[in-house]
Amino acid sequence: MGVFYVDCEVVNVSHPRMAVTVRKVLVDSGSEFTWIPEPALKEAGVRAVKKDLSFLMANGQTITRATGYAIVRAGDFET
Repeated sequence: MGVFYVDCEVVNVSHPRMAVTVRKVLVDSGSEFTWIPEPALKEAGVRAVKKDLSFLMANGQTITRATGYAIVRAGDFET
């Protein structure tokens, strides 16, 4: 596992023309979720569909966040 930074495009799943570029996103190859700043998600029209999910951070802290669905593109890759 390692970390590095990339620019990525976040695309609204329901409205693919609604997209935003997010610069210098930290990539953690061991992470199960993608963390994007809320203002960028709002700009792309991505809405929260699950609320109050608990996440255990690497430092042992538990935090609560809402999650939603989006397409994330970086270079020739998308997920």
